[in-house]
Amino acid sequence: MVVGSKELKEIIEKDDRPKMEQLEAKIDACLKDTFTGQGGVYVGSQLFSDVRPLLIDVVLNKYRAAGWSVKYDCDQREGNWYTFTPTVVGEYFDR
Repeated sequence: MVVGSKELKEIIEKDDRPKMEQLEAKIDACLKDTFTGQGGVYVGSQLFSDVRPLLIDVVLNKYRAAGWSVKYDCDQREGNWYTFTPTVVGEYFDR
């Protein structure tokens, strides 16, 4: 049986759902611990080290849909990280 790319993505998401949920829990904890209502939150890329790149995209797209702008940054000295910035405009989140 030949598997298509869309089907394969769905299979991988199903098989690796526990890893995705663990990653979401780690990101949520980081956001809750460090978000001040202004600016972005830096999340070290080491949290993402045991998750497939395809699944990282799936997880990050969930955060984008939930109102976060997510940007990947890297620096030779500082390492790699993701910056989560709220996209909600309002009294508390004005940018």
